[in-house]
Amino acid sequence: MRKNKILFVFACAAVLLTACYTPEEETQTHAFAEETAIETDFSHRLIQADSFAEEKRWEEAYKLYSELQRDADDPAACRAIQLKTANALFMLGRYSAALAALAPMPELPGSLHDAKKLALASRILQKMNGKPEHVEALLEIALDNSFEGTEADLFRANGYAELGRVYFANSKNARAAKCFEYASDLFRSLDDKEQAETCRHIAEYLK
Repeated sequence: MRKNKILFVFACAAVLLTACYTPEEETQTHAFAEETAIETDFSHRLIQADSFAEEKRWEEAYKLYSELQRDADDPAACRAIQLKTANALFMLGRYSAALAALAPMPELPGSLHDAKKLALASRILQKMNGKPEHVEALLEIALDNSFEGTEADLFRANGYAELGRVYFANSKNARAAKCFEYASDLFRSLDDKEQAETCRHIAEYLK
């Protein structure tokens, strides 16, 4: 009698397990595993591309960033990789291609990403011997934002230092000095004392 009860329990358990694990769920499990594998591969390739960039192997970085930009499904990841692709082209001296890679260009920075695009476009135009007023305007627009956070503060610190260099190159020393003062204050708030002091000395020299 006890043996029959045990067999009955096992039989019921088998039925329940079969009912709980349908072919549809098996397909979903395989799909999830495949999606996870794709995401892992994407992350590994992005790390590899970033490594190439850190090592200044710009041609390899550019090729891998280009592939990743085509494969990216997440809009935020796609935007970040767009900047990295354009920067790699910039470092390769392919300035027209770098500028084209930033398209579409925003008129105003609606996000930190937009601000970074405008700032990079300014650097590219400098290398292409663009009109000084255009180079200045792009950076001025990029820096005219109120984005918050450490990343935004670091962007503004580097941006004002760059704008100071641009103004100085265009013989606008008073404006350049003011930019280096802004940059110094921002670097100090980020606890980068070396950069803060460097910018402060430049500002004092230009006054």
